[in-house]
Amino acid sequence: MKTYNFFKTIYKTLNILVILMMTLNAPLSVFAYTDTDKDDYQPGELVTIFGDNSDGLFYQEGVVVDVVVTGPTPDDHYYCTSEPASAEGSWSCTVTISEDPLIAVGYYSYVTMQNGVVIEEGSFTDAAPPSIEQLWQCDPPTPYDRPTYDCTPGSAVGWVTGNNDGLYYEGDTVPYRTRLSNLKQGDEYSITIEWDTTQSSKHAIDYLKTYNATMENAKPCVGLTKLPAGFDCFTASTWEIPADTFMQSDPDWIANGGFQDPGEFSMFGGTITSVSEYTSPADYLGNTKTSITVFFTAGSTDLVMAWGGHIAERADWGLNNSAVSISGSPYHMRIISWYDVTNNKSLNVGQMDRSLSAEAVVYPGKIIIVKSASPSSETSFPFTAAPSPLYNFSLVDDMDSTDPSWDFLDIKEFKTYTVTENTPYGWALDSIFCSTDSPNGGSTVVNLGTATATIDLKEGEYVTCTFVNTKNLNQDLTVTKTATPAFNRLYKWQIDKSVDDTRIEIAEGGTATFNYSVKVTPNGFVDSNWIVSGSISVTNPNDVDFTGVTITDAIPGGSCLVTDGTNVTVPAMGSVTKSYSCTLTSGGSGTNTATATWDPVVNYSVTGSAQGTAGFDFSSVTPSETNKVITVVDDKTNPGSPETLGTADWVDGEKTFNYSLDKMGVAGTCTDYTQCV
Repeated sequence: MKTYNFFKTIYKTLNILVILMMTLNAPLSVFAYTDTDKDDYQPGELVTIFGDNSDGLFYQEGVVVDVVVTGPTPDDHYYCTSEPASAEGSWSCTVTISEDPLIAVGYYSYVTMQNGVVIEEGSFTDAAPPSIEQLWQCDPPTPYDRPTYDCTPGSAVGWVTGNNDGLYYEGDTVPYRTRLSNLKQGDEYSITIEWDTTQSSKHAIDYLKTYNATMENAKPCVGLTKLPAGFDCFTASTWEIPADTFMQSDPDWIANGGFQDPGEFSMFGGTITSVSEYTSPADYLGNTKTSITVFFTAGSTDLVMAWGGHIAERADWGLNNSAVSISGSPYHMRIISWYDVTNNKSLNVGQMDRSLSAEAVVYPGKIIIVKSASPSSETSFPFTAAPSPLYNFSLVDDMDSTDPSWDFLDIKEFKTYTVTENTPYGWALDSIFCSTDSPNGGSTVVNLGTATATIDLKEGEYVTCTFVNTKNLNQDLTVTKTATPAFNRLYKWQIDKSVDDTRIEIAEGGTATFNYSVKVTPNGFVDSNWIVSGSISVTNPNDVDFTGVTITDAIPGGSCLVTDGTNVTVPAMGSVTKSYSCTLTSGGSGTNTATATWDPVVNYSVTGSAQGTAGFDFSSVTPSETNKVITVVDDKTNPGSPETLGTADWVDGEKTFNYSLDKMGVAGTCTDYTQCV
């Protein structure tokens, strides 16, 4: 510290007063330069005091300089004598202040003299040594809101220095902070953090993360007092936490696809400059520890550093490899050393070990319900699940390759739960089987009669219950039909016509009478166009549609056609009716058969076809008759005006119609008359 003109300061110690009394007649100067190599020192440190005539010529060449140093306590004095001053008045000497902080810490003053004459005065301080105020961990209340909780200290909660009783969950990150005090701005320091990675070969805190990874609103400075004026608790210097390649090479980590979440060290009031490599154990057998060193430059006399410890989770390490089975307080975080890099000096750590009790960490359980239905379908299987946090849900097993599941994750209430299937109509519940990963004393009981799984869930257990159903086989479709035969009959007739005379000679002006006879005689019949027609009804007695149904019809000696009989959907509990027609080449009798076919796999039925029959007999059918009853018409030699002679019924047999025609003769000619019947 540069000082000028000792008259600016009144000496406060008797020792200095004595010296002044001894030198009352000595001339004084205010132009000499005096200083120390530092403004502030640590207990036990060497202090170099020096001066020269850069501010004026007063230190005499060749004369030694005596220095008297007075410490913070009345009896704390130090003395040194320099080599003779140089031509420029340069000189220096050293004193070592007390190592005892109770004596050494405080304000020091000194005076310089040549030949008993006081030349100059100055001062320096011996500040308190750098110290770690505490190592804190955040102990949340129960319950608390993770997104908003800031770790404000309270009654055994918030930032605490004792045992942490949580509540935390597997995979959570515990926030830690430490406060370093009495630092010299610009000096570099380092701090080494260590944590318990395993106990009894079970993983505890496996790696470090950002302090607010779980408690997003955690505030590292909250509750700290007497921070330097203007201390910035909001802007942090950060450094990425390196990947722990040793941890990532562990077989259990690799087997379970472990993933180290990214994270950062955070420092307020200083600047992190680097981090060391990890100091790792030889393996993770038994009780093991890992450590890392953080290097930083002090930007203030105080600084706060924060980080987090990740609680090992089975998702990374596999079942039974995380800390669920560790008793006691397996989650230890500690500061094992810190160092003044600038001054190459180890600093006192004290007891900086914080533990998180095993009871503070709750390992959530899981209940997973799996539906295995055969065949896969769009059928929804409803379930009733209780108590909370379970709730009712439904599963649809519509894929052959994967059975669907309903997952209740992060269950933190360990009690008895029930899950009951409400089996849909047409399905049978064949079995319920449950398995437990990471068992911890819980149990499962299944009751097929009530379709219920009763689960006594314990901490950390993963219970999977599979409900296996098969669909009751659908009944076959039924087929009914009608069969109506029909054909045509054409009656044949023979017609004979005669006249009593074919030639008559008459006198001029006279008439001749011709007597005609028309006889119609049945001459057999011809049958044709034999047809059997009707309707086919296909009925579905099941509660699901039958799709892709084909309806056909067959008849002996003929061919049949069903109208719209392909790709038919027969609705659940319903029926469809299609018309058909069969053509035969002859009459007779027989059986007409209708057939419905479908894919039994798609429609999940016993068989893939059904038939219905109906008999037919053409002999019992009245044909469609033509010419059974005929009308006999005769033109009576006048084609333009035919006359009806009458009707004849084929059933009545032969019938004769008689009539006469009178014709007048023409003299000298022969007249022909032609008739048609």
